[in-house]
Amino acid sequence: MKRTRLLTAALSLVAVSAVAHAANERVLQRRYTKGLVETYAIKGTLSEGPGGAPEPFAISATTDLHMTVTTVAVAADGSASQKMMIVDGQETIKSMTKIIETTFKDGRMTLKINGKPQDRGELYGGGSFGQPLAFRFDARGRPLETAPIASDSSSMCTMDPVIVQIPAILPKGPATAGDSWLEKIKLPVYLVDSRKAELPMKYTYMFVGFEQYQDRQVARLNFKGSGVVRAGGADNPAASLALTMSGYELFDYDAGTTLVRKVRMEQTNTGPAIGAAPVTSGYVVDYYAVRQ
Repeated sequence: MKRTRLLTAALSLVAVSAVAHAANERVLQRRYTKGLVETYAIKGTLSEGPGGAPEPFAISATTDLHMTVTTVAVAADGSASQKMMIVDGQETIKSMTKIIETTFKDGRMTLKINGKPQDRGELYGGGSFGQPLAFRFDARGRPLETAPIASDSSSMCTMDPVIVQIPAILPKGPATAGDSWLEKIKLPVYLVDSRKAELPMKYTYMFVGFEQYQDRQVARLNFKGSGVVRAGGADNPAASLALTMSGYELFDYDAGTTLVRKVRMEQTNTGPAIGAAPVTSGYVVDYYAVRQ
């Protein structure tokens, strides 16, 4: 009788453990709706990194903008085609001798350099203001097609779509708190000399657990990633572009969409060489995006 009671108690503990595990387990999947337009408010800061930066590149910068993500089409396999566009915002870039202020509103860009209005806004800053960029993602958020993104850090907005809106890649199956997984992707970029290249990125993701955000429970996903692309040609083999990214995402698993994304990116450019040694410059960029 005593042995039977012990066996029953043990089975009960196993059952309770299984129920608790199931309660903490979630299938995380993105849910796309054709025609849906999502708006994100994005704030960012840029500071000079290793090696410094010659004119006209930024020493520091701030950006405050709104970006729309429009789902153009949804395929039978759950993948979606989307367009991302910065619809309005402001960017201030401070270099050693210039303060460059760019404003984009109602489809019009205005520019001031050291407080003086300019006619040719595209010459300084502006980045991807008002330029729709096409992407396609699968149901886990893995990019299938991505628009080439300029790597010119003199404007923060050239990198916004890559840093902020390429979402966390979700796990392939049900996940519980503490689970982690690796993902490798390639991002097409334009280098500072206008050549197109692929930036291979390797990410580590972790499902940290659940937390309360506003009126709902969400999943917190931490991530970190890095990649290097060799930019140099035969006459400049040392030139390269290196990125490291880290941050977190708050994912609404019921709605299948990102609510908050915080990212820190460190970018290092090497070359071309001046004399015997290549020139190295770098930046640290912090972004915080919130779905409206």
